[in-house]
Amino acid sequence: MARRLAGIFALLLLATATAQDQIPRLAVSYAVDASAPESGKIRVAMTIRNNVQDEVKVAIPAWAPGAYRIVKYGRSVWNVEASGRDGNKLEVMSIDDQTWRVKAGGIDRLTIRYELSVDKSRMDKDHLFIAGPDTYLYIVDRKDVPCSVGFTLPEGWRVGTGLDADGPVYKARDYDTFIDCPTELGKFELLSFEADGATFDIVIHAKGPLDGEKIVDMCRRIVVTQNRMFGGPPPFKRYVFLYHFKDQTGGRGLEHLNSTDISMPYAAMKFDPLLAASVTSHEYFHLWNVKRIRPAELGPFDYSGIVRSKALWMCEGVTSYYGDRTLAHCGIWKEQQYLDHLAGEIETLQNNPDRKVTSVEKASQNVWDRKDYPRVDYYNKGELLGLLIDLKVRTATGGSKTFDDVVRRLYEQYVVGP
Repeated sequence: MARRLAGIFALLLLATATAQDQIPRLAVSYAVDASAPESGKIRVAMTIRNNVQDEVKVAIPAWAPGAYRIVKYGRSVWNVEASGRDGNKLEVMSIDDQTWRVKAGGIDRLTIRYELSVDKSRMDKDHLFIAGPDTYLYIVDRKDVPCSVGFTLPEGWRVGTGLDADGPVYKARDYDTFIDCPTELGKFELLSFEADGATFDIVIHAKGPLDGEKIVDMCRRIVVTQNRMFGGPPPFKRYVFLYHFKDQTGGRGLEHLNSTDISMPYAAMKFDPLLAASVTSHEYFHLWNVKRIRPAELGPFDYSGIVRSKALWMCEGVTSYYGDRTLAHCGIWKEQQYLDHLAGEIETLQNNPDRKVTSVEKASQNVWDRKDYPRVDYYNKGELLGLLIDLKVRTATGGSKTFDDVVRRLYEQYVVGP
């Protein structure tokens, strides 16, 4: 009897699993119309398939991973409308400045249309840069669904992105991955190289011509050196460097799962392309530190508000340590240049009166508050802690181990697994 009951139970489980497999999976596709770049606006259609809910909540992030500040992208969203498969309009209600509720009535397919105002620094007659969080709504509590996007573009524009291409459509397994693949649309220079079994694309949107060979050589040196530190091929088949070199003051970069977007003044890059080496090396090292080795609170992400972490000094400061050390190891910086850099970081910290008051953990938590008074910079102090930890490990083991071994162990144990 027990054996018969066990058999019946097994059949029921199999039947349930088979039935679940036959239920169409929720999926989201986006259509981005950027055919009128001079307007400063784009139109987006978000289509939800296989819906079963009477009400669907959608939202746009309040912040972007890696940029720890509230931006409230919802302020750039206009004219939100929804319709069913037959084109009939559905009721849309704004809940707050980043969330909308659609009365779907359980229909299996609905489309939400909206307009976005785009800053001139990201869109002009020659290009549009889509960061991801600033553009795409998501279904609240269902960021696990697969996402895809297609683009309507002016003639002659191309697409540069880390998303997987499937013909004219670009796909990702879920929303977190989808918006972590920024996209450059427009007329850009595309350079490529192969290293360690992967393809590396370099997308350059610049005010004028630059020395592409130097940029490729810079990226290749950084890539090969850091890949070697982790003892094998990188955790992807393709990586994209998205560079913007225009009239601007200062530079910036942001890490992504298999890409980075970096902005630098064109005049500086024209003078010496290697001025982008430090930020490039920093962002590439994020492939391992933050995008894969990370605090639990930094993924899956809560995009609705502030997400504090005590570990940004490790995420960013230690990344700066390895990023700049890479430049010395691969020959982009000479030894004295690296030592001068470290001396400058030490001087910066020593001249900061807050260094004896605020710990790097507290500084990591407080970054969202953006206080103007002198404060500990977790990049600065975190980089020096990375140096000190490395020296401590080397001393304690008689030079047989380094901080590199610790970072590799973290990656092997918590990311790659046994």
